[in-house]
Amino acid sequence: MNNQNMFKYYKAQKLFGEDLDAEWDSLVEAFRKPLPTTFRVTGNRSTALTLNNTIVENYVPHLQNVVFEDKEIPPPEQIPWFPEGLAWQVNVPKKVLRKQEEFRKFHAFLVGETEVGNISRQEAVSMLPPLFLDVKPWHRVIDLCAAPGSKTAQLLEMLHSAPDPTAEDDLLPLPSGLLLANDSDAKRTHLLIHQSARLPSPALMVTNLDASRYPGIRVPAWTLLKGEQEGQKDERLRMLTFDRILGDVPCSGDGTLRKNLGIWKTWTVADGNGLHSLQLRILARAMQMLSPESGSRIVYSTCSLNPMENEAVIAEALAANRDFELVDASSHLPALKRRPGLTTWICGENIPTGQGKGVRELRLFKTWEEYKAHVGPGQNDPAAESLAPAGEAPAPVIGLATTEGASDTPLAESETPSITAVKPPRFKQTLTPGHFPPTENFHLERCMRIYPHLQDTGGFFVAVLERKAGAAAGIPETDFDMEDMAEDAVEEAQAGDQSTLISTAQASEMTGAKRPASTEPDDEAKGAKRLKVDDAAPATTTDSKPASSTARPLKKQKTLKDDPTYKESPYTFLREDDPTLSACLANLKLLPTFPRGNVLIRAPLPPPDLEASDKPTIRTMYLANDLAREVILHNDHRRLRLMNGGTKVFERQGGNYVSKDDIQFRILGEGLPVVISYVDPTIIMQGNLAVLKSLLLSYFPRCDQFQDAFRKAIESRTTGSHVMRIPPEEWEGINLTHELILPLWKSEVSVSLMVDKKAKSAMSLRLFHADITPAKKDPKAKQDVAQSTDKSQVQEEDSSMLVAEPEQGAAQ
Repeated sequence: MNNQNMFKYYKAQKLFGEDLDAEWDSLVEAFRKPLPTTFRVTGNRSTALTLNNTIVENYVPHLQNVVFEDKEIPPPEQIPWFPEGLAWQVNVPKKVLRKQEEFRKFHAFLVGETEVGNISRQEAVSMLPPLFLDVKPWHRVIDLCAAPGSKTAQLLEMLHSAPDPTAEDDLLPLPSGLLLANDSDAKRTHLLIHQSARLPSPALMVTNLDASRYPGIRVPAWTLLKGEQEGQKDERLRMLTFDRILGDVPCSGDGTLRKNLGIWKTWTVADGNGLHSLQLRILARAMQMLSPESGSRIVYSTCSLNPMENEAVIAEALAANRDFELVDASSHLPALKRRPGLTTWICGENIPTGQGKGVRELRLFKTWEEYKAHVGPGQNDPAAESLAPAGEAPAPVIGLATTEGASDTPLAESETPSITAVKPPRFKQTLTPGHFPPTENFHLERCMRIYPHLQDTGGFFVAVLERKAGAAAGIPETDFDMEDMAEDAVEEAQAGDQSTLISTAQASEMTGAKRPASTEPDDEAKGAKRLKVDDAAPATTTDSKPASSTARPLKKQKTLKDDPTYKESPYTFLREDDPTLSACLANLKLLPTFPRGNVLIRAPLPPPDLEASDKPTIRTMYLANDLAREVILHNDHRRLRLMNGGTKVFERQGGNYVSKDDIQFRILGEGLPVVISYVDPTIIMQGNLAVLKSLLLSYFPRCDQFQDAFRKAIESRTTGSHVMRIPPEEWEGINLTHELILPLWKSEVSVSLMVDKKAKSAMSLRLFHADITPAKKDPKAKQDVAQSTDKSQVQEEDSSMLVAEPEQGAAQ
């Protein structure tokens, strides 16, 4: 595993200062080793700590001093810098997982908890950006390049965490903030939705747009204010700004060499050079969307070590926007070993040698002037015979002949690269002044570089930016110029084949220079046709207030063009007096405080004059929080390419019902944490571990088989959806340390625990230390459980430790 050009390029960067050799050798050695499996215990703090204690007390002691085939296998270790020890690292070969008994049990436990969302397999360095973003429940947050979703899930947990960690209930089911997760690849947004479903949230929205051209979002002004009293809502429309923005941008990924071995062969300096412009445009757009309030924060990150994608992007963005500065985050996560950002670096270019088609030479340049002196005043300029300053010879550059692809041949330590004066070749230049080190001091040393040899991780880069104190204040008026610029870009994307949308996969192939990013509307955007919002606004609830008469009128907008690549159903809020909704809430015994105005469906609202018998059946209802509701109401879903909004809470049970009395909805397990605070506490059934064991042993146990107290309670209930609470208790050596709230369905003679088979198996393993469910005995069900993770959860990291495998141990 060698790449001659990559080694030359990074040695020239002096990543570790002048004392290069010792630490460089450690870096290369670490890159050649497999990446450990890492995972994070998820959910609200109390349940996460409970599960973490299960790992510490029930599994780790049995994994100490394990010897397999005469080799000692290290036990799982907690990642030292992750808060409260809720992240783990495991260095275990697959063979050990299959054949060593204790590790096989641990593996089964991890697979079950991963499938139900209590554990998230995630590369260690990938956990860093959300930690530095420091999200609070009231923040408006956008994750610009969110797929596959591990960081989004982490942000969701922070958004739903109670400000007081000592609170009895530290999970906020309905936070006032918003998390908007975006990715330019439509297929990857479905994976993103799947990942985020582990923590269902009414505050989550998922969009499919190019992050560098993200459109402006309109919301009433009151949504941008903090602490406004009811009755004083300002309904004038403003542009939505964000308190926290994560830009984990597409990159060359050369920090992932430990898991993506192909990069050893394919790496070229053109990767980082070409991506620089896209990364800069994404960061510039993030700066535009950040809230004007002091302390608003952007976290920019890549899994690359290339300064073209890291410090050069930061420096050029700061030079264009003086309201921002880098934050010194060295005191945050003190156990994290990191190196400061580079303040100077070398740029490289693959220049044709003229010795044959495709033969190029990696040349390194310290300054823009030096680069221009060797490539000419313009691109493809054959007339420039000598470009050195008058009276001077061209400055020497390092030359290394190779084919355009990277060479696998290692560079002998005794070889010294030749120093030659070069005649300017005919080629298209890809470097710009912004690729080179700045002449101003932007405190780039405040950036953070994570190297594999420091704590056995991948390579990573993180920068934290904030608005300067006093740079701006208050809520800005609607900036229609900026809005039009973003809307024009979306219209370009919606025309034809969406050629302007840049996916992560496409971005990795981009090697040509892009137009420079700017914080001002560019000429291309100004000249494009303007995108308008559909005249037919989505249906609103009965209490929706009209905009204030003092509001500046919005420009008349025309209908969006049909986009064949976007086929998502519209989002429609039900009227508060909708008969189906009213019957659902009445049957489920929900309190009057339930936010019925925030219930939506994924379908157009039928015409009001349509006969009731002809109206389509509502099968699933979603719940959004107030801020998500306002975004959906005031922005056409096609313009945002909205893929998901809110969370499922109710689902119709059984066949198609027509009359109001026959309507039967049940509370979904994923929606129960959101809905439970609105369930009449007098109707919640009390259960215990004995009842739970019976519900796990059989999918449909008869009501008359339970103990007297629960049997009487369940037999007295009508057919339909019910909720059971199990308090903390000890029973037959099992210690339940936190309360369980579970959904039930009562039929005429039996009752069922309404969670899926995988969740039941995971619950059984955690509480009873064995899978006692029928899935254990049913070969087909067992196979479904074993294979579900493999096919549905494609991650950005190798996580075979947490993937269920067939008995023969097929590779991921």
